[in-house]
Amino acid sequence: MNSDRISESETIDYRPEACERDPYRCSGQVIFQKSGNDLGHLLIAEVFGVEVLEDFIRSDALKTIHEPGGGSSQVSVFYAGNRFNYTTWVHSEPGRTRAISHFTVLGKNDAELRRRIRLAETCSNPAMRSDPLCSAP
Repeated sequence: MNSDRISESETIDYRPEACERDPYRCSGQVIFQKSGNDLGHLLIAEVFGVEVLEDFIRSDALKTIHEPGGGSSQVSVFYAGNRFNYTTWVHSEPGRTRAISHFTVLGKNDAELRRRIRLAETCSNPAMRSDPLCSAP
């Protein structure tokens, strides 16, 4: 929430229960991408409404950032829609389906979206992983 107590973003964090119990056997079935699967689109429509899903599907992908990790990878994608801006984030491990997926609806503030993209680009550099700028929640 901002200083006016208005939500600036809302996120769906899809993390199958198996990811908490047994992370090495974890696999996710929800894909939050424009060309994602029916489960991802159904969840977006259920939580945020069909209008948001349609705006997301019509949105323009502005930047994709790959963040390689030790044996795993993360991919963040930033989108500009007509009504809202969006980000998706997927964590995956070799030989597994997508394990953890995030879908975030952001207020239509293109300067804030550009700031988030620059931050993600900076923090995707392995040398920045321990920097407080990149490790803050």
